[in-house]
Amino acid sequence: MSHILSEAAHEEARKQLIRNEGLVRLLKDSASGQWKYSSEAFAEADEARYPVYDDKDAKSIWLPGGSISYETWAKGLQGKPTLGYGMRYDLLSPELQKEYLDAKGAVGMEWILAGLDSHIDSIMAQVLKRHPKITEMNPLQQGALASFFYNLGPSPANKETLEAALAANDMAKIHSALALYNKMGGKILPGLVARRERERAPFAPHGVAPAVRNVNTYTVQSGDTLWKIWKKNAKSGESWESFTARVKQANPVLNPDNLKVGDKVNLP
Repeated sequence: MSHILSEAAHEEARKQLIRNEGLVRLLKDSASGQWKYSSEAFAEADEARYPVYDDKDAKSIWLPGGSISYETWAKGLQGKPTLGYGMRYDLLSPELQKEYLDAKGAVGMEWILAGLDSHIDSIMAQVLKRHPKITEMNPLQQGALASFFYNLGPSPANKETLEAALAANDMAKIHSALALYNKMGGKILPGLVARRERERAPFAPHGVAPAVRNVNTYTVQSGDTLWKIWKKNAKSGESWESFTARVKQANPVLNPDNLKVGDKVNLP
């Protein structure tokens, strides 16, 4: 499937969003019956829900029993890997919108990843109309900007400094401008500071963004287990422990205990 960004840049954008958004879900506590935030990206529960943000009402988040304010939502996420708020309904494809409504929010990882792809394409299509030179940046930089605009929207408030930096294609100024977006409600939030630091790192002056490593991809065959994949693909002298650590780092959305035929396993 083709995307707005190059294949390498889109994959980097997806990887950074998985890390920066944390894929926070909602899990229903069996004892209290209350819905609680979970920063376990792959937590499975019968009543797990993924939140979707209604951009027509910028102050509310859809929840299983109604909605809460964005401020309440964000406060609940402080200290978690993310200050993201799920997905914007209007940036999902019509097919994904229908699937979400049909599932009443009880969507799996496959849907979430498809939603990320839809968001990246929708947002970056708008951003690239203003700043086509972004396509000349390296994949790490494009991925960082996709993460930033996913979080702030394609036209963030107080954007003049960043817009000027992007228009000039000035890496140092982009690096400085991204750091300014660390507040909510006028207060600096540690979660946003940490996220902005990750997003601005590829633009650091006097430094070179790390090159994207070559990644081999293994397609899971019938009868495969991670142990068998290790036997086939381990580097010379690589232990089972080192191999599993390498696979988990390169495949944050893969469940190594439930491999399915056709799954793609990145092997950097």
